[in-house]
Amino acid sequence: MQPKHDAWAPAEPEWVPLAPGVKWRLRRPDGADKMVVASDVSQVMSRIYQGRAALEALGLENEMTGGDHVLSLDQIVGYSSLLTATRYARLCLIDWEGIDHPTTGEKLDPADSDAVHDALVFGAPGGGTPLLTPFLAWIDQPRRPMGAETIRLRALAKDHWNGGAERCRACADDSDPCAKGGSVEGELCPRLKNSPLTPEGIAAWEIASSASGLWDRAGMSGTVTGLHYREALLVFETQCAGGREQLDFAAALTAFRAIEAGRLEAEAEQAKAAADSKD
Repeated sequence: MQPKHDAWAPAEPEWVPLAPGVKWRLRRPDGADKMVVASDVSQVMSRIYQGRAALEALGLENEMTGGDHVLSLDQIVGYSSLLTATRYARLCLIDWEGIDHPTTGEKLDPADSDAVHDALVFGAPGGGTPLLTPFLAWIDQPRRPMGAETIRLRALAKDHWNGGAERCRACADDSDPCAKGGSVEGELCPRLKNSPLTPEGIAAWEIASSASGLWDRAGMSGTVTGLHYREALLVFETQCAGGREQLDFAAALTAFRAIEAGRLEAEAEQAKAAADSKD
């Protein structure tokens, strides 16, 4: 099924980072894709639920569950998520980077359904972050407009990890006006100017700038190479689950990606400055 009006023309595929060192080239699913996936997953899951109901009617469900013959409800939910992700990947995945054979170094085929399944469940070969959570978060487009928020967060992250955190501590120690929300010489501090305004942006910034173990590092210098999106999204879910608004994982992923981009930009500038100082 194709759109009849050019306003519905599909967007160009984009490279989407899903884990440190791992990017997938994806096209955004359209309405037809979503109907196909929803129908497919619904049919499969209905058969599983019907099977459970039949076993319960015979009084065998509890007995067989003990022998790992029947999926638990938690397993069924997880299976539904994985099935949804694999169906979308089959429709939307064009290419990938960072999914290589650990022995030969050759890139695995993104059309290989087994490779896609294992990447979603286990992450990149050789150990990595499972890609299921960030991939599903990307599939779900943000319900909240995040364009301006991503610009703020990227600038905030770049400033924060490029000396901004130390500057702010010094300003607070000196009781400068900017530390209390004011301006200095008519200019707002970058930290105030670029403060996130959406609930997802505020939560993502708090998590990314304070939680430990979310950033991947490489080499003896410990250079940051990326953010673990799955772990970050799980922390987001844990911290925000008590809120009154429905969690917008897609908006949170968008915020985390902007923060990661800003920090990596700051790291690159610092590395260049260090190299120039040695010359």
